[in-house]
Amino acid sequence: MLQREKLVSALKGDFFKGNLVLLEEAASTNLTLKELAAKGAPEGTAVFCERQSAGRGRLGRSFHSPAGEGIYLSVLLRPRGELTQAAALTSLAGVCVAQAIEDVCGLAPGIKWVNDVQVGGKKVCGILIESVIENGVPAWLVLGIGINVNNDPSAFPPELQEVATSLRAEAGQPFERERLAAALLDRLEESYRGFPQNLPLIRQECRRRMVTLGQRVVIRSQEEGGVFLAEDIDEQFGLIVRDANGERQTLRSGEVSVRMAP
Repeated sequence: MLQREKLVSALKGDFFKGNLVLLEEAASTNLTLKELAAKGAPEGTAVFCERQSAGRGRLGRSFHSPAGEGIYLSVLLRPRGELTQAAALTSLAGVCVAQAIEDVCGLAPGIKWVNDVQVGGKKVCGILIESVIENGVPAWLVLGIGINVNNDPSAFPPELQEVATSLRAEAGQPFERERLAAALLDRLEESYRGFPQNLPLIRQECRRRMVTLGQRVVIRSQEEGGVFLAEDIDEQFGLIVRDANGERQTLRSGEVSVRMAP
């Protein structure tokens, strides 16, 4: 299990240090933290668990989260700003995850729009934000992050083995999860303290790391599908794509699932 003393010792900032919740098992860290948020938990509460029995990603997909191998984390935020700015927290989190992995593991992660972090073209991290909206703005947000750290990809479910990997598999060595978790929390604290004024910098870093741009992508939704060229991200972190007729449109988080075209 993650060791609280190691985690606290490795943290440089104070935002999360006094509000750490470490669990052996939970249905999901997001669900646990949503219950705590509804009871008035302070901003900066961070929930870790060793194993999730019902971890989830976007669009209701399951998230494979075996015990003792990954980082399964949710943090509570109460941002001040417009809903469109709050939506950018997904990209902020992706940038922070990529930076923390680079800091600790020496790997070069990329970001696949909208909420995946990849190494070597395969997913190592998923991000899921859930919120409660009051008067058109988030009363609070739960930011869920799952990272495959020391997992053996051969033990992944068959449907994941071609698309997912772990930091250990990519680097050829295991990593101390407490050190990576602390690096991630410190990156989140630094970026969140500057939010939303730092959105241009977040967009710049997100765009630099985004593996989706310049690629032909398949857009799957209930209404339509097709192959598009991913060109850019806009100020609200929507994905700007162009179809075969040269017409452009902007996709928003939650509207579609994007797959790299063959």
